[in-house]
Amino acid sequence: MTNSNGNKLNRIEQILELTALQTQRNREDIVRLEQIARQNTAASAQHRERMDQFIIQAEEDRRLIREIQVEIRGIQTENRRILDHLFGENNE
Repeated sequence: MTNSNGNKLNRIEQILELTALQTQRNREDIVRLEQIARQNTAASAQHRERMDQFIIQAEEDRRLIREIQVEIRGIQTENRRILDHLFGENNE
């Protein structure tokens, strides 16, 4: 075997070792990325659940506000009637 062929074989061997090392690193990176993706998926699901809870609570709050507004309008109407009666402004 000539020196040139020996150098080529050594270089090929180095390339194969580097390729094997890089392949292993890539596998480890893929495992880490899969773990991160699972964590992100779980976090996203938790955020969605919280958002759904906020939406439900907001709808309930709006319903209560509407009820309170109706009560306030009724009180305002009754106050107007009382004031009209007190000041003799019967518009009935």
